Amino acid sequence: MSVDLSGEITAIATAVLAAFAIVTAIYAIRAFRKQTEEVRTIQEQARDQQELTRHQAELLKIQSGQLELQRRQLDDQLAEKHRAQASRVFIWTETGPDPRLTDAQIDNGVPWRETVTASIRNTSEQPVYSAELVWDDGSAPLAEVAVRSHAERLPVILLPGSDAIITRDAGPDTRAVILRFRDAAGVTWLRGPEGDLVDLSASFRENDAGNSARALRISRWRNE
Repeated sequence: MSVDLSGEITAIATAVLAAFAIVTAIYAIRAFRKQTEEVRTIQEQARDQQELTRHQAELLKIQSGQLELQRRQLDDQLAEKHRAQASRVFIWTETGPDPRLTDAQIDNGVPWRETVTASIRNTSEQPVYSAELVWDDGSAPLAEVAVRSHAERLPVILLPGSDAIITRDAGPDTRAVILRFRDAAGVTWLRGPEGDLVDLSASFRENDAGNSARALRISRWRNE
């Protein structure tokens, strides 16, 4: 009888252990499934975050391009506004007989000579100040001509819509003429013989380093 009881106890213990193992396996399977779901959720969140980051990067790139375009447009508008008056001041030259000779002088035998006449016109709506002509042989750049001291000051302020005419005898040093003037905002400009328009103050700032002697000459001229 003791043997039968021992066998029953063993069978019961085995059944309990088997049941415990089954319960443990079930919980383990559930835990694994839950962990798998959590890992899948984390992976999906990571993919979503990567996609969001990619879209944000593309959006930032587009916004950066738009801001750069707006900056360039603003720079262009400011540059156009900065040059608005100066771009409406013109100079041109004509070579021919001396227009200062009267018919009476010609009839009296005053010798004919070739001259160069520079005409300046202010078509802007504001006066032009400190207008000067720098006569040149045409071989030097505008920036170099700007520091020369033998400029010829116009006797009048160029009012809106007004003209000025200067005539000189033709010669090697009158092949080109440059107009140097100051606009109503106080900016000094150069107008070249071929229509070139140079902001002398900007040129001065850009070339200041390593050109102290030239800068000093320009500064002295501007303060005359």
